[in-house]
This record gives sequence, C-alpha cells and structure tokens, in this order.
Amino acid sequence: MDNQMFSVRRTAKNPRVLMLLVAFSFFLLLLAMSNTKPVYAAGTVPAPQRIITGGDGGGITPTPNTIYGQIESLGGLGPYPARILVNLIQFTSIWTIYTDDIGCFQFQTGAYYPGQTSLVIMPNIRYEITVNGGYINEMGGWIPDPAWGQWAGYVVTDDTCWAQVYPRLQPAAQVNVTYAALFSNTQFATLQYGLQTTSTFSHSVSFNVLNSGISIGYSTSSSATFTCWVTGASSISVAKHHYANAFYDSTLTNPAVVKAGISSQVPFTLFYSYPAMEYVDPSTLNVSYADFSINEGSGQKYQYSETGSRTWGATAGVPFGIIFSAWSQVITLGETVTTSGISDVSFSVYVPSGYGYGFVNFRAYSPGAGSFNPLQDPNKGTGGLELHVWDMSGKG
Repeated sequence: MDNQMFSVRRTAKNPRVLMLLVAFSFFLLLLAMSNTKPVYAAGTVPAPQRIITGGDGGGITPTPNTIYGQIESLGGLGPYPARILVNLIQFTSIWTIYTDDIGCFQFQTGAYYPGQTSLVIMPNIRYEITVNGGYINEMGGWIPDPAWGQWAGYVVTDDTCWAQVYPRLQPAAQVNVTYAALFSNTQFATLQYGLQTTSTFSHSVSFNVLNSGISIGYSTSSSATFTCWVTGASSISVAKHHYANAFYDSTLTNPAVVKAGISSQVPFTLFYSYPAMEYVDPSTLNVSYADFSINEGSGQKYQYSETGSRTWGATAGVPFGIIFSAWSQVITLGETVTTSGISDVSFSVYVPSGYGYGFVNFRAYSPGAGSFNPLQDPNKGTGGLELHVWDMSGKG
C-alpha cells in the first residue's frame, strides 16, 4: 500500500500526466453534473407531462411496435407511483397494465392483456393514455389507487410504431373531514354531541367544489357513529383523514385540473379530535342563539335533537372548508355533513358557590339552525353540527 501511494505522488509530478489527470477530473465532474436531479426555482414546477414523440431520445432505446412510459411524481421529487393502473385507448378498445416498482410501463404489439383484444400498435397514430382510472369520461369517479391523482393525455407513434410518454402524477393530499365541532369559552360548561339516548345516528359526507371550472369528481358515502364532548373552556373538531384527489386532463387545448373531490378514508385511521379556534363573535349574532342565566350554586342541562344537514365552506368564513393543492392549483371544497336518525346534543352549565359569581349570563349558538330554542322545546332545537357556548358575563 505504501508503494502504491508513493507511486501516485511521483506520477503527479510529471506535467504531461498531470494535464491528463486534470482533463479526466473535469470529465468526471461533467458526468456527475449530468446525473444530478434538477433544482426548480421557488414558485415553479415542471410541466405536468413530459412527452417525447417517436425516437427522440430520452435515455430509452427506441423499440419498434412499443409504447413506453414512466410515471413520475409531480415535481420530480419523492417516490415513483408504483403499481398504478395505466390504460391505452384507441377508439373503443382499451388495454390495461400496471406500472412496476419505479413507475415504468410498456404496451407492445402481440403482448397478452387479460380480457382484451389483441394489441397492434400502428404507425403515426395518436393513442390516449389514462393513469389511475378508466376511460377518460370515467376519470374523476372510480379511482384504483386513492393515494394518487388521475391523469389523461395523448401519445403519438412514429414510423416504426414507437413512442414514449412521461406523465407527472400528483400525490393525493391527506385532509381532515370534519364531522362535528364543539366550542366552549367557559369553565362552567360541558358540551356533548351524539348521546344516542333516543336512537342511533350516522353521518354521511358529500362535497362541492368552490372553484369555477372544476366539477366534483369524488365523494364519499361513508357513515359513522360517534360521541364527543368537551368540559370547561375547550374547543375541538372531530374529523377523519381522507384523501383529496384531482384529475388533470392533458387532452384539452388548455390542460388543467377539471375534477376534484374527496375519495376514500386514509387506511388505518379513525376519528380524531383536534383543538379548534373559536371563529364566531357572540356579540354579533342575530339569529340561531339562545340566552340564559344561572345563579351560583346551581346548574341546568339543556338537550335537543339534531337532524338534517349543515354545509361548511371556506368561502362562508367557516374554518372547516377543505383546501389543498393539485398540479399547482389551489382547490377549495365545501363540505356537507348529513345525519341519519336522531343525534341528541346536550350542554349543561353549573356555577359553583362561594366565589361571588352571582348570576352568570350565557349564550348558546348553533350555526344554520332554523329554530335553535332547546331551552323551551328540545324538539325545536335542530341545528348544524356545531355547538357554541359562551360566558357573556366574563366570569370564567
């Protein structure tokens, strides 16, 4: 080893050899730079599709009678979409395969596709390709892998029936779908939702897209039964994790996201409660509230039965609207939660004695309630899936 090290040092002193070493080092530097992943400027992302028609390079040796592709994660970062369904469509015929572990796929003349007609790739023909869905008119509905979005585009073969395509697919966002929310600013109160003392109930959820030009593409029909409560000055929202998906259509003259929505629940997740920030100013209310007073040393419980639906949307100023990004576009969804059966809601207040509280004034509020008056008639206390109770006297 010592002799080898010494030999290297002596050789480096030879000017001719030194020039060769410098040139070789420069070559290695260029090679390393060519293999480095691109860095994108802030606020910019690559185009949602990288298409190379015919045999225009791209690092893949053109193979006649073959359509080759690799799905990339949008932005060129993160894992490749593996085991994603890809369709090749010509007229009314469709051929289906799945990507491998690094997102690659290829369609070939004469290859076997279960349940499909024989594939013959033709020269100079435009083929439609859909990723993570079926026919283009089915995109935005059934989604094989909800962890990813959907994409559709074209690829054109050359004279040798060869083409390649590199779609960039958007990973699905994971968002919180709110089912109920309880808000209390006072130590004297206890709020509870879903007592189930009179009957069972369940929730179903649907959505509407608030962006113009984008239609609803996904919705969930899942339902669930749960109970939640807060004691003292505390506010929570009760939510489940769902995938937020979008469909990017590259077949359009101006490619864009055309459908969006919420698909399935994220696996292995249940209901979660999250701290919530009160967003309502009780002094500005003029409908759907009830006022009452409790003297120290006493308490009162109020209960009402809740049915119907309540729509939440970010444009209405309510914090439970769902906002996510897909293909660099911000998507905003409104949320409708509908109860089946009767879900009993209660709030109770107790003011302890010995602290000089005297009478304490409270206000209860349920947004969207047609008739919120559980103090007199619980059957007329139907409201939205939110409940707010405030101490209007400021005594805690």
